[in-house]
Order: sequence, then structure tokens, then C-alpha cells
Amino acid sequence: MKHAVSNVMNEILFVLLFVRMRLVHRQTLNSKGILLIRFSHIGDFVLWLDAAKEFRHIYPEEKITFVCDRYKDVCMLAEKTGYFDEVIVLRTRGIGRIFGIFKAMRLKCRIVINADPSRTVLSDLIVLAVQAQERIAQKADTTRMSKRQVRRSDGVYHRIIRCGGIHTMELIRNAQFIRGLSKDNTFCAAVPQIAPLLPQSEVRKTLHLPDRYFVLCPGGEVPQKYWDAKKYAAVLNKIFAQERSLYCIVVGTTGEENELQKICQHINTVEKKRILSRIGKTSLIDYIELIRCAAFLLSNDTSAAHIAAATGTQAVVIAQSWDWGRFYPYRVEQHIQKQCCPRSVHAHKACAGCAAYGIRPGRFPCLVDGRVLCIRQIMVEQVMAQVQQVLETRQ
Repeated sequence: MKHAVSNVMNEILFVLLFVRMRLVHRQTLNSKGILLIRFSHIGDFVLWLDAAKEFRHIYPEEKITFVCDRYKDVCMLAEKTGYFDEVIVLRTRGIGRIFGIFKAMRLKCRIVINADPSRTVLSDLIVLAVQAQERIAQKADTTRMSKRQVRRSDGVYHRIIRCGGIHTMELIRNAQFIRGLSKDNTFCAAVPQIAPLLPQSEVRKTLHLPDRYFVLCPGGEVPQKYWDAKKYAAVLNKIFAQERSLYCIVVGTTGEENELQKICQHINTVEKKRILSRIGKTSLIDYIELIRCAAFLLSNDTSAAHIAAATGTQAVVIAQSWDWGRFYPYRVEQHIQKQCCPRSVHAHKACAGCAAYGIRPGRFPCLVDGRVLCIRQIMVEQVMAQVQQVLETRQ
């Protein structure tokens, strides 16, 4: 019911804002500045950073403003990058989107750019609300909008840039968009980088970190995508048996403690003291630096995996099949020294890429005991083989 009401609200707002856009166009002829809109989770934002830094080169004389969601917690990192002159946070959830749209209606710029490769009706509404001389976007896929909605929203933009489809790796897709915007076609996709945000000594002291540790992230966006706790425990037992001085730091958001408790039920009693929980106890900056200082990361498909890549930490990621090609494995167009791509483990189901066929987040047709099939079928031996390779490279 809530979803249906939200859709109706979006449709009404789209019509009203489209009419308003036509009426106020002449008032924006002398406006200046570039407005970038991207409503993304931390992981997607980190993947975008390699491309985000290029807007400064494309528009060197313009003020660049970045607009993001309040609830997705990217504001702090966006400000730390230095890529933007200003960061504006909008309310976009529930009735709060009305206030977010009213705030957007007061914004004026020369160009507004929807930088999301998987556009949503919501991001298009914000683009409509902004008073701009020109509107630019990437050709949307149909993972988050219907074909009808895509055709309708495309009419809002003065310029649509065609990039690779749903199976094109996100880094390359972002680079294609930059090349489409710029007269210079030399920009090539690389692994994003996050510069140190805190001294390592301060991080270790604040979070009471051991000398040698790896990071475990057993939670994520939705429980259906979690790997089985018993399998995680089996991998941890093997790591502890092999690496006697290595500790495990567990991270995640408040509410994911249950996953750690399930894992600990299957950990050898004497080794439980080597598992230290920091779930819900870190700021975003602490979280990033904790991963940077780690020997490696073991994780579900979460933002932690992309943060690990951006901080030069090796990662083993248990990934669902529908992300195959788009998010994993990493593919780049230029190789930079010391860049670190996550090692993704997949079940390689025949249904890989099902997100391209209209299956929306939260609607899983293949659940078995509350987990999607392509996650359940990943075996301990597959994950341990990748962990073993990481351990060997660090010796």
C-alpha cells in the first residue's frame, strides 16, 4: 500500500513539476554553476569517485554543487573529497520528499546533471524541480524505472548520453558518461581512490585495534543476500587455525549483531576471543580507515567491498549473480600502481543478471530458507580458496 501511494505521489509531482519547468525556463537564462545529482548508497558513490573528480576538469570555471540523499550518508565523504564546492542534502523519503523538492525548486544553475546510471523517478523529479538552462543525463536502464517512465523522463532532458548497458562494469559506464560530456575522449576508468582521512595511529588508538587483523562484514542491505552464518564460521575457523596472530574485527550497522551471534555459535571456543565487534560503533570515516588498515576484508556485497578497493585493501566478496558484469568483477581501462580489485565469489547461476529483467530490490523469486539461491550455493571451499590467495600475497 505504501509503495502504491508513493508511486501515485511521484506521478502527480512529475506532471506539476514538468508544467512548472516550462513556465520558469526563461528565468534561468543568466544562471551559473553546475549541479550534480546522484542518489546512491555509499558503495555506488565510492565507485563513482573516479569519474566524479573529472567534473572539475570539464567545468574548470564553474561552481560545482553536489546534491545527495540525507538517508544514504554520503554527505560527509562527499565533503572530504574536495571534488565539489558545495554539498546539498535533501530529504527524499516518504512525505519528506515534498520538503526536498521544495528545497530543490529554489536552486538555480546553468546545467543540472543527473549522474546516476540507473535513474529513478525521484532523481528525475529533483532535476525537474531545479531551475536550469540545460539538463543532461545518461540513458537510463530499466532496473529502477519502467520503459514507459524512461521514455517520459528522457523528454525532460536536453541531452541524453548513451553509455553501456546493464552488464557494463559500473566504472567503465561512469567513464563513458564523462567522455560523452567532455570534448576530451582520453579519460579512462580506473579503480577509485580515497585519500587517508585520519592518521593510522589515531584510528588504531580510538578503535583499540590489534596489530594484525582482517575485517568481516557479515551484514548488508537486505538479509536475503547474507551468506550463511555457519559457512562464515567455517571460513573463520580455517583462518584462525592458519594465522595464529590474526584477529577478526566485525563491522556493520546497528541491528546486525544477530548475524555475529549466529557466526560465533560455530566458532571454536578458544578462538572466540579473537573476534572483536565494532558493529554500530564506528563513524563513516572510522569505518573507512579501519578497512584501510586491515590485512584484508571478507564481506557480503556491501559498500565495504568498494571502500576496500578505494583504500588499497584486498577483499573477498560473496556476491549475488545478478551483479555479475556490472559491479563484479572489477574492470578498468587503465591500471594504476597498487590498485586493488576485490575478488568476487559467485555461484554463476544461469539467471545471472536477473536485475536486467525487471526484478526489483526486495522481490526475490528464488528464496530458499530466507536466502537467494545464488548466495546459498556459494561454497566454503570457493571462498577459502580466494582468502588463501590473499594470505599468500601478503607473506
